[in-house]
Amino acid sequence: MTQATYNGAAVEIICGGFRAHGLADGDFLVIEEDESRYSKDIGSDGEGSRSKLNNYGATITLRLKGTSDFNSILSAFAQADKYSDGGSFPFFAKYEGSIYTAGACWVEKMPSGTFAREESVREWVLATTNLIQEVAGV
Repeated sequence: MTQATYNGAAVEIICGGFRAHGLADGDFLVIEEDESRYSKDIGSDGEGSRSKLNNYGATITLRLKGTSDFNSILSAFAQADKYSDGGSFPFFAKYEGSIYTAGACWVEKMPSGTFAREESVREWVLATTNLIQEVAGV
């Protein structure tokens, strides 16, 4: 059996055709589905069923170093959305066999303007209604 090795530098993140760089230390990418895929219902007599919710929406949190010029790219998408509703972009993230993709993504929330003695992290919150994902091991 071989030893599995993880390499955070090999995670590929592309927003609107631009490759993300200047990723923050720690959890730099978090992708979460907006809700469960199914809901369950248990009746008074114990009979149960489930309902498919059909919500493929997700929230994507991307944490960048304050010095990363990729902040400017995401800011440009946000400004295009603010002034013309034209700031949506395709999203793609891949590491080994895990792939996350969305045909349309947008900046849901701009990062806070935080400044300190040392470099700050910029946390971008992105959203999509159509996440497709394949999760695999290393």
